[in-house]
Amino acid sequence: MRMLATVLIAACLWPAAAQAQPEKPARIIVEERFGSAIRKALATRPTDDDLSLAEELLTIAKDPATSGDMLAELADQTFLLASRDALGTDLALEAMNLVATTLPDKAAGAREKAIQFLRRSVSVADGPVRIAAATRLMEYLEKLAEDRAAASDFGGAAKMYQQAMLAAGDAKLPDLSTLKAKFDAASAREKLELRIELAIEALAKNPVNATASSELVQIYTVELDNPTAASRYTKYCNDEKAKRLVPLAAGKLDALTSEQSMELGEWYEKLSSEALVTSRPALMKRARAYYEQFLLLPGSDSIQQLRASLGIARARDAWMKLNPVEAEQLAIPDERGWVDLLKGMEVPRYRVTGRWKRVEETLTVDASDAPARMMLTASATEAYELSLRFNRLKGDGAISIILPVGEQSCRLVLSGWHGKASGLYSIEGDETADLTTGIRRNSTTTNPGPLSNSTEHRLTIRVINQGDDVTITAMLDDKDWLSWKGARSRLSVEKEWSLRNDRAIGLGADFGNVQFSALQLRSLRGDARLITKPPTLLERGTAAPADGFVDLLELWDATGDTISGSWVRSGDAIGVDRRPDTAQTLLPIIPRGNYVLRVKLERKGKRPGPVAISLPMFDTSVIAILGGGANGNTHGLAMVDAKDYTTNVTTRTGPALPAEVSIVECRASFEEDQAKIEIDLNGESLIRWSGPRTQLTAPPAMTFKGGAQPGLGMGFSEVTYHAVELKMLTGSARFTRAPANKPVMVDATPVDLFKHLNLGRHTTAGTWQAGQGQINTTVALANGQSSIMLPVALEGNYELDLKFARTLGRAVVTVYLPVGTAGGVDLVLASADGKVGSLSAGPPRDGGGGANQTSSSATRFVNNTLYNIHAKVESKAGDATIKIELDGKPYLHWSGPLSSLSARTMPTTHNSRAVGIAVVNPVVRSGVAIHDAQIKMTSGQAKPLK
Repeated sequence: MRMLATVLIAACLWPAAAQAQPEKPARIIVEERFGSAIRKALATRPTDDDLSLAEELLTIAKDPATSGDMLAELADQTFLLASRDALGTDLALEAMNLVATTLPDKAAGAREKAIQFLRRSVSVADGPVRIAAATRLMEYLEKLAEDRAAASDFGGAAKMYQQAMLAAGDAKLPDLSTLKAKFDAASAREKLELRIELAIEALAKNPVNATASSELVQIYTVELDNPTAASRYTKYCNDEKAKRLVPLAAGKLDALTSEQSMELGEWYEKLSSEALVTSRPALMKRARAYYEQFLLLPGSDSIQQLRASLGIARARDAWMKLNPVEAEQLAIPDERGWVDLLKGMEVPRYRVTGRWKRVEETLTVDASDAPARMMLTASATEAYELSLRFNRLKGDGAISIILPVGEQSCRLVLSGWHGKASGLYSIEGDETADLTTGIRRNSTTTNPGPLSNSTEHRLTIRVINQGDDVTITAMLDDKDWLSWKGARSRLSVEKEWSLRNDRAIGLGADFGNVQFSALQLRSLRGDARLITKPPTLLERGTAAPADGFVDLLELWDATGDTISGSWVRSGDAIGVDRRPDTAQTLLPIIPRGNYVLRVKLERKGKRPGPVAISLPMFDTSVIAILGGGANGNTHGLAMVDAKDYTTNVTTRTGPALPAEVSIVECRASFEEDQAKIEIDLNGESLIRWSGPRTQLTAPPAMTFKGGAQPGLGMGFSEVTYHAVELKMLTGSARFTRAPANKPVMVDATPVDLFKHLNLGRHTTAGTWQAGQGQINTTVALANGQSSIMLPVALEGNYELDLKFARTLGRAVVTVYLPVGTAGGVDLVLASADGKVGSLSAGPPRDGGGGANQTSSSATRFVNNTLYNIHAKVESKAGDATIKIELDGKPYLHWSGPLSSLSARTMPTTHNSRAVGIAVVNPVVRSGVAIHDAQIKMTSGQAKPLK
């Protein structure tokens, strides 16, 4: 240890010492500084001190202040020490690589030294150790070969690849085809370079040598696919067609005419048929690019288009035969170049949100009560056409097409805002929002009126990228409808319409039911590619869909989950195959926390019987009965205080459960021994109960096997369950079949509050304006105030992210934070002329001392500076904890009883469950801009303000 300490001290002084003695050779300086330590390490049998010293020497060698000679000497000593132990192999190779990459005149020696070291490692080893050492040698040689090929030393690369194959044989690698192919390519390129060298020598002697010129044109055009280099030698070549076409190939693709594009395509296709196998892929790729450019240009007739299409098909087929592995990633088009996106569509894999169903050759979605999104199976991002046929069956909502545009995406909206506007969204710098209706408009927005329901519409979209720009055009029902051209960096897709794969094409719908009867894609440049096949819920193991809901029917299995009755699956729905006396089934998940269970069901028959839904609450089973009684209009929980659903406090008579499609939403939450059940029918309150969990029991005839899993039941009914979805609000849930013990993740998707804000409805004082992704207000009167509610009522714990800036004056900003079920607290920012931030909270329970900080003057708030506020609010059993961060750093923190919190800033019209923002002008005219506001629920839920 004393020796190592001495080395460390020397290392700290090294740069100064080395510069102070420039007249001494590096070897002498290293000997003076480290010689005794190196000899002592080499003299001992254990190698721990060797490796420690080697690390220190290499650190000094890598110091930018270390000279070249000194670096080489230190690297040699590092190599000497590190190579004594197998654990030092990486260190030894790093030392030689440092020399090879830093000192060109010593690079060859350093690399040879590393190779000999690795070969010795192979020669002295046996068994698995020898195989590992040989593999390492092979990988090192392969990397050296690649470096030499990159430096155009193809002869040296071929020798290295040959040595790597020998090492791979020692490593007993079963497949040497990749190394062999690289060796062959390097050897062939070496021969080409020799031909180029001889031809250039001939031209140096005779600049008009037609044979040498033709040789170079042929090599650069056919063998190396480099028309730019070939064009330098076309003047005196023998091939008249090459003279004319090579300069065109060297130019820009989009500068070609249709005639030039077709001729180049056919010429390169002919060249590829005559070329060596190694050259064909590049030539076929060029031929195809020219054919595709031809199809993008106007003015061609159908016969010419067919010629180009057939050429593209031939090029694709030839390329796929030469690249069978990569070809598996391509979407195979028909003879006209179109890919059927419904073919092979597995709804559970590609669905993002919502209730989608595939029936034969159609795809339908029910988005009547919640927006829905779906990814399509293939995509193309550079230039493509998308053709759709669709029919909105009911509703007046929008149909959205999510379009990849290079690295970006955007959304084409038809009949948005209930038929008020259609267009391309979002376009940066070209958008305004109506503050009353929320309708967004830009230069592409049209108002064609709502789509006609029960009418098939045809939509064709063309996307073409050209450099940094993109052109998007669309035809609706065979008529020109939309056209936009601009920088693709201006385009974006809203977060709530994004897909799991940024390169995917997607469909979306809201406020309606839509049927898609045709979905086709044609790539206009390159191939349409299959998107990575999304895993199923069971394959994922964890479920965190965009809207937080997990499709339980995707996991349901009739054999494993049926309790009684004859349950069957029909498409995406489940039900019984005949009218039963009673039927019960479990759902294959065990929730451990608060949750929402959403059920879409359809009852049939003139006098349908009751429906039962089992809601587990840890060790307590809760059964909700809907549609019971003689008239099918009695609802309630069974049992509460030992009373059945017809006679307890939850009993509700009317409305009857309709003999049609209904949506039942059940919310179950509990804290310690207290429970809360809320059940809505078609959006209207139906059952409400809260109290001790001990009051809840399951009826003897309907236990659902203990009630740990959700369950469905029916009596004397024919019921079809079209959808059953679960969303965890707190805690987690596990599946009851493989893969077991993998939790369903709590939905952590933040709610963008600006998306739901209506200034007319949510302003409580003053005047607010919206624009460019922010809201702002100005207060002119002394002690005047502007205030606004953010548009959700919070029931539970949450985190708030807020960005704001004072724009003028001495504005004081107050953020009201709801806490618990009734109270709230004021977070006051920039008071005392911008010097102070504080929480309106009293002292902590039992004194509490300095654990709480309710006021801070550490940051002075200045105008036109953006500040980031992160507030975390939690409450439990009468206590609360509030943590405030400012620009990512702790700012205020308070814990204590809820009774110690107070809030006085918001007007009486403010909803106490909504976050509020108030701006007060203490002296002179003041203004504030709020840039972002997002809520993430960590328990409970956020409901839209009514």
